[in-house]
Amino acid sequence: GRRQVVKLATRAIAVMAFDDLTEDPESAWLSKGVQSMLLTGLAQTRDLRLVSTQRLHEVVRETGSSSLESLDRAQASDVARRAGAGAAVVGSIVKAGPSIRIDAQVEDLSSGRVLAATSVSGTDVFTLVDQLAVRIRDSVGFGDAGDARPVAEVSSASLEAYRLYSQGVDAYANLRLDAARDLLLQAVAIDPTFAE
Repeated sequence: GRRQVVKLATRAIAVMAFDDLTEDPESAWLSKGVQSMLLTGLAQTRDLRLVSTQRLHEVVRETGSSSLESLDRAQASDVARRAGAGAAVVGSIVKAGPSIRIDAQVEDLSSGRVLAATSVSGTDVFTLVDQLAVRIRDSVGFGDAGDARPVAEVSSASLEAYRLYSQGVDAYANLRLDAARDLLLQAVAIDPTFAE
């Protein structure tokens, strides 16, 4: 109940890569893109502690796994716990035509209990991620985050620029540095105000 949520609010949360249930090469980037956008949305919440994606990648390398996205749920929970998280946000994405559905759960890593579960659907990824961030904030006791701005305002309003950015960050994490540079430069060419 409420005591569990308050206890969770004092620990770090890891936002894991979302499972892509669509298996469409055009939307495969959403697995990491939604993770990154959600982390950006939640990071604006004052006093909410989050584990960085970089830290998650470091732990993956330390454990000898190939990538964050290749982990099953048990392995992902272990990586999040080793990275210092008390809870993890996990979920899945399904895309059918222009419609997208994102399911997310907040899991307590010590007990394995699902503390909150939510689902959003629509066609605008940025709006869906903003809705998820609000619901996750509420579920962990940070519902009053009036100063949180929409993800598109904080990063880029261009989904194509965000896709290239997400792929560039993935290339960088996997030490494909030339590809990372090219993808990130393409993202900035589309949106020169893209700060990340």
